[in-house]
Amino acid sequence: MQISKVYVEKWVGGRGRWQAFSLNEAGAYIKDGQTTLYYHFMGQGADKNVFDKTYDAIVYFTDELNAFAKGQNDKAQTVDAIMAKLSELK
Repeated sequence: MQISKVYVEKWVGGRGRWQAFSLNEAGAYIKDGQTTLYYHFMGQGADKNVFDKTYDAIVYFTDELNAFAKGQNDKAQTVDAIMAKLSELK
């Protein structure tokens, strides 16, 4: 399943979401043909597939979301960077 740019734009959402918590890790993985976006905040549970490493492929965009939260990139730049990384998933 391919994730659309519109879906990523909604997932990134407002900067406040990423500033309100300490983002530990974010990315996307493929398992059984499905692509899933995930994020982990400090002190919160982890995605079971990421924790157990039961995915087929994975990419990370923690740095991109942290840069967005700090105002170093705007939403469009962040979404474009995430879309580029998603295209690496095979």
